[in-house]
Amino acid sequence: MSWATRRQLAMLAAEDGNLAQAEQDLTSLIDTLEQAHSIAGESESTNSYDLCRCLLGRASVRSWAVKLREAMEDLKIAERLAHQQKPLNRRILLINVLQHKADLLSTAFSPLYDPLLAQTTINALRDLTPEEWMVATAEMHLSQQQRDWQNVVEQAGIIIDSLGQTGWVRGVNAARSVAAHAECK
Repeated sequence: MSWATRRQLAMLAAEDGNLAQAEQDLTSLIDTLEQAHSIAGESESTNSYDLCRCLLGRASVRSWAVKLREAMEDLKIAERLAHQQKPLNRRILLINVLQHKADLLSTAFSPLYDPLLAQTTINALRDLTPEEWMVATAEMHLSQQQRDWQNVVEQAGIIIDSLGQTGWVRGVNAARSVAAHAECK
Protein backbone atom coordinates (compact mmCIF):
# COMPACT_ATOMS: atom_id res chain seq x y z
CA MET A 1 0.00 0.00 0.00
CA SER A 2 1.39 3.43 -0.94
CA TRP A 3 2.30 6.15 1.56
CA ALA A 4 -0.48 8.35 0.18
CA THR A 5 -3.07 5.61 0.61
CA ARG A 6 -1.96 4.92 4.16
CA ARG A 7 -2.11 8.65 4.95
CA GLN A 8 -5.57 8.93 3.44
CA LEU A 9 -6.80 5.97 5.48
CA ALA A 10 -5.49 7.60 8.64
CA MET A 11 -7.26 10.85 7.73
CA LEU A 12 -10.50 8.93 7.13
CA ALA A 13 -10.15 7.46 10.63
CA ALA A 14 -9.82 11.01 11.97
CA GLU A 15 -12.89 12.14 10.06
CA ASP A 16 -14.75 9.21 11.60
CA GLY A 17 -13.79 10.59 15.02
CA ASN A 18 -10.99 8.16 15.83
CA LEU A 19 -8.38 10.83 16.45
CA ALA A 20 -6.10 8.71 18.64
CA GLN A 21 -5.87 5.95 16.03
CA ALA A 22 -5.35 8.46 13.23
CA GLU A 23 -2.55 10.19 15.14
CA GLN A 24 -0.93 6.84 15.92
CA ASP A 25 -1.13 5.72 12.26
CA LEU A 26 0.29 9.01 11.00
CA THR A 27 3.06 8.94 13.61
CA SER A 28 4.03 5.47 12.43
CA LEU A 29 4.15 6.67 8.84
CA ILE A 30 6.13 9.76 9.82
CA ASP A 31 8.66 7.71 11.76
CA THR A 32 9.22 5.43 8.77
CA LEU A 33 9.43 8.33 6.31
CA GLU A 34 11.77 10.32 8.57
CA GLN A 35 14.12 7.38 8.71
CA ALA A 36 14.09 7.10 4.91
CA HIS A 37 14.57 10.86 4.60
CA SER A 38 17.54 10.90 6.98
CA ILE A 39 19.16 8.07 5.04
CA ALA A 40 18.65 9.99 1.77
CA GLY A 41 20.08 13.15 3.33
CA GLU A 42 18.76 16.70 3.36
CA SER A 43 18.37 16.89 -0.40
CA GLU A 44 14.94 16.17 -1.81
CA SER A 45 14.20 12.51 -1.47
CA THR A 46 11.39 10.56 -3.05
CA ASN A 47 9.63 10.31 0.29
CA SER A 48 10.07 13.89 1.52
CA TYR A 49 6.87 15.07 -0.17
CA ASP A 50 4.97 12.21 1.46
CA LEU A 51 6.60 13.09 4.78
CA CYS A 52 5.36 16.68 4.47
CA ARG A 53 1.84 15.49 3.63
CA CYS A 54 1.84 13.16 6.65
CA LEU A 55 3.05 15.97 8.91
CA LEU A 56 0.28 18.22 7.59
CA GLY A 57 -2.24 15.46 8.19
CA ARG A 58 -1.03 14.84 11.73
CA ALA A 59 -1.10 18.60 12.39
CA SER A 60 -4.78 18.58 11.38
CA VAL A 61 -5.53 15.60 13.60
CA ARG A 62 -3.69 17.18 16.50
CA SER A 63 -5.59 20.44 15.99
CA TRP A 64 -8.89 18.56 16.09
CA ALA A 65 -7.68 16.85 19.28
CA VAL A 66 -6.74 20.28 20.71
CA LYS A 67 -3.05 19.43 20.80
CA LEU A 68 -2.23 22.81 19.36
CA ARG A 69 1.45 23.09 20.29
CA GLU A 70 2.13 19.65 18.86
CA ALA A 71 0.25 20.62 15.69
CA MET A 72 2.39 23.74 15.34
CA GLU A 73 5.58 21.69 15.75
CA ASP A 74 4.45 19.42 12.91
CA LEU A 75 3.80 22.49 10.76
CA LYS A 76 7.25 23.92 11.47
CA ILE A 77 8.90 20.67 10.37
CA ALA A 78 6.67 20.46 7.29
CA GLU A 79 7.53 24.06 6.39
CA ARG A 80 11.26 23.36 6.65
CA LEU A 81 10.92 20.26 4.47
CA ALA A 82 8.65 22.04 1.99
CA HIS A 83 11.44 24.50 1.22
CA GLN A 84 13.53 21.55 -0.02
CA GLN A 85 10.93 20.57 -2.64
CA LYS A 86 10.78 21.39 -6.33
CA PRO A 87 8.95 24.70 -7.01
CA LEU A 88 5.44 23.36 -7.67
CA ASN A 89 5.45 20.94 -4.72
CA ARG A 90 7.02 23.63 -2.52
CA ARG A 91 4.23 26.06 -3.34
CA ILE A 92 1.46 23.52 -2.79
CA LEU A 93 2.88 22.42 0.55
CA LEU A 94 3.63 25.94 1.77
CA ILE A 95 0.10 27.10 0.97
CA ASN A 96 -1.25 24.28 3.14
CA VAL A 97 1.26 24.97 5.93
CA LEU A 98 0.53 28.71 5.96
CA GLN A 99 -3.25 28.22 5.92
CA HIS A 100 -3.02 25.93 8.92
CA LYS A 101 -0.53 28.13 10.79
CA ALA A 102 -2.70 31.20 10.24
CA ASP A 103 -5.68 29.31 11.63
CA LEU A 104 -3.80 28.18 14.74
CA LEU A 105 -2.31 31.62 15.36
CA SER A 106 -5.62 33.44 14.96
CA THR A 107 -7.68 31.31 17.34
CA ALA A 108 -8.49 33.33 20.43
CA PHE A 109 -8.00 31.68 23.83
CA SER A 110 -5.48 29.31 22.25
CA PRO A 111 -2.02 29.18 23.81
CA LEU A 112 -0.73 29.97 20.31
CA TYR A 113 -2.90 33.05 19.74
CA ASP A 114 -0.73 35.75 18.19
CA PRO A 115 -2.62 38.13 15.89
CA LEU A 116 0.54 39.87 14.65
CA LEU A 117 2.21 36.60 13.68
CA ALA A 118 -1.10 35.42 12.21
CA GLN A 119 -1.20 38.53 10.00
CA THR A 120 2.40 37.98 8.93
CA THR A 121 1.51 34.40 8.03
CA ILE A 122 -1.55 35.56 6.08
CA ASN A 123 0.62 38.04 4.18
CA ALA A 124 3.02 35.23 3.27
CA LEU A 125 0.03 33.17 2.12
CA ARG A 126 -1.15 36.08 -0.03
CA ASP A 127 2.24 36.08 -1.79
CA LEU A 128 1.93 32.37 -2.64
CA THR A 129 -1.61 31.86 -3.84
CA PRO A 130 -3.71 33.52 -6.52
CA GLU A 131 -6.83 32.11 -4.83
CA GLU A 132 -8.41 35.12 -3.16
CA TRP A 133 -10.83 33.03 -1.14
CA MET A 134 -7.98 31.25 0.68
CA VAL A 135 -6.49 34.49 1.93
CA ALA A 136 -9.91 36.01 2.61
CA THR A 137 -10.88 33.00 4.73
CA ALA A 138 -7.77 33.42 6.88
CA GLU A 139 -8.34 37.18 7.10
CA MET A 140 -11.98 36.66 8.02
CA HIS A 141 -11.08 34.23 10.82
CA LEU A 142 -8.52 36.62 12.28
CA SER A 143 -10.94 39.54 11.98
CA GLN A 144 -13.60 37.56 13.82
CA GLN A 145 -11.23 37.00 16.73
CA GLN A 146 -10.34 40.69 16.76
CA ARG A 147 -14.01 41.65 16.51
CA ASP A 148 -13.36 43.71 13.38
CA TRP A 149 -16.86 43.12 12.03
CA GLN A 150 -16.51 45.45 9.05
CA ASN A 151 -13.50 43.49 7.79
CA VAL A 152 -15.32 40.21 8.45
CA VAL A 153 -18.10 41.37 6.12
CA GLU A 154 -15.59 42.58 3.50
CA GLN A 155 -13.66 39.29 3.54
CA ALA A 156 -16.88 37.28 3.42
CA GLY A 157 -17.84 39.27 0.30
CA ILE A 158 -14.55 38.29 -1.35
CA ILE A 159 -15.17 34.65 -0.46
CA ILE A 160 -18.75 34.77 -1.75
CA ASP A 161 -17.67 36.33 -5.07
CA SER A 162 -14.72 34.00 -5.56
CA LEU A 163 -16.44 30.76 -4.61
CA GLY A 164 -19.67 31.78 -6.31
CA GLN A 165 -17.82 31.82 -9.62
CA THR A 166 -16.73 28.22 -9.08
CA GLY A 167 -20.15 27.03 -7.96
CA TRP A 168 -19.05 26.07 -4.45
CA VAL A 169 -22.44 26.55 -2.80
CA ARG A 170 -21.46 25.27 0.65
CA GLY A 171 -18.54 27.72 0.90
CA VAL A 172 -20.71 30.59 -0.31
CA ASN A 173 -23.42 29.78 2.21
CA ALA A 174 -20.91 29.51 5.06
CA ALA A 175 -19.45 32.93 4.17
CA ARG A 176 -22.96 34.42 3.95
CA SER A 177 -23.75 33.06 7.39
CA VAL A 178 -20.58 34.57 8.89
CA ALA A 179 -21.30 37.90 7.18
CA ALA A 180 -24.88 37.96 8.45
CA HIS A 181 -23.66 37.28 11.99
CA ALA A 182 -21.05 40.04 11.71
CA GLU A 183 -23.57 42.54 10.39
CA CYS A 184 -25.61 42.03 13.58
CA LYS A 185 -22.70 43.19 15.72
